[in-house]
Amino acid sequence: MTTNEQKIKCPKCGESISIDAVLTHQIEEKIKKELGEENI
Repeated sequence: MTTNEQKIKCPKCGESISIDAVLTHQIEEKIKKELGEENI
């Protein structure tokens, strides 16, 4: 299976960052927060 990983370059440090990795991290954090709030 081939993946078309898209990358962007950080304007501050010039490092190449995977868009998929960033979005995955943001979604995971949002879900964790939402699930945590439901348990209160």
